[in-house]
Amino acid sequence: MYRFLIAFVAFMYAAMLWPIVRSRVSRMRWLRLWSLFRLRSVPLALLVLCAVVALGLALVSLGPVLSFSWISMVGGSGSLATGGIATSASTDHGPGLVVLSVFVFGAFLILIPQLAHIEERWFRRGAEHRTRGRRLFLAVAFGLSHMVVGVPLGFALALTVLGLACTAVYTRAFARRQSRADAVLASTSFHVTYNATVAFVLVSLIVILSIFPPTPPVAA
Repeated sequence: MYRFLIAFVAFMYAAMLWPIVRSRVSRMRWLRLWSLFRLRSVPLALLVLCAVVALGLALVSLGPVLSFSWISMVGGSGSLATGGIATSASTDHGPGLVVLSVFVFGAFLILIPQLAHIEERWFRRGAEHRTRGRRLFLAVAFGLSHMVVGVPLGFALALTVLGLACTAVYTRAFARRQSRADAVLASTSFHVTYNATVAFVLVSLIVILSIFPPTPPVAA
């Protein structure tokens, strides 16, 4: 079942990548979205990432409900969106699953700006006319939507922090420019920077762990 799910995500990513490969217009749109990455926003992205991780770890430690992830019920771990990195690092699941997982993770890296832009249009567009309660509700909904790809409930709730940060960027940009399209691009810019920062951290950890694998504890 888990192999099928990874294969399905791989198919979906391949469908998103195909226009970029074939169409110059799609390629230019993809490059424009990547150009929204801002190096100056990396410190804030790291701060938000630390807050999300700290809150997520605190929440999942509170019990089995907040640590629940449906993906564990089908023999997987990690997030489907990134190929289930935690399991793909092991060959116990067979070379086929490892290849699929590596493809999905690579496709995720390429599609970072498109995925961020889609989420910003869904959850941030129109925030300038919403009450604070409604903005908070949609920030929570944004976080919980990540449970679809296997993120545990506690970490999904912690992603509310990212949702609120993107909402703040959106509303500030709208106040300056009075344009929803520009405001969505502004929040997408921060979202792209955040996701790229997360990807860099993940790749760095994978490289470090492959060079310096943790030694198993010696039995007494």
